[in-house]
Amino acid sequence: MPKTRGNFWSEYEVTVDSNGKEKYTCKTCSGTWSKNASRLKEHIEKCKDINVETETSQPQGTKRKRQQTFDEYKFAFTSKDQIILESLLIRAFTQRLSTPKPLFFKATAFKEERHTSENIALGLETTMKDADINKFGAIITDNAPNMKAA
Repeated sequence: MPKTRGNFWSEYEVTVDSNGKEKYTCKTCSGTWSKNASRLKEHIEKCKDINVETETSQPQGTKRKRQQTFDEYKFAFTSKDQIILESLLIRAFTQRLSTPKPLFFKATAFKEERHTSENIALGLETTMKDADINKFGAIITDNAPNMKAA
């Protein structure tokens, strides 16, 4: 004896697509589904719940709220709040601008000269003069004895 059909089937209209497969269209929301009883039953339960909520939550004759612009909020801050906000913004910008950032200026390869401390010191001095000597906070080199002497 075949199983009895659930009562949710009456909530769908049956159509056949171009491939010859049955499709079920929900009478409530017009959604199209393949033949899968558990999913169709699950959908119709959710679909009916949504429709019940929307019907009860929208009272008739209510007016839409007027959209507000930023102009209406110009007096939301007191002058004291505005002064505090401006000082915080100034502090944030000045901190960002005054924070030193590492900068790679030049890599030099000493091929023709020997790696003596005098040659290295001369190369560092000319590079610092080219980049304005007051801008240097540190010079990073390797741990060679000639670099330390320079």
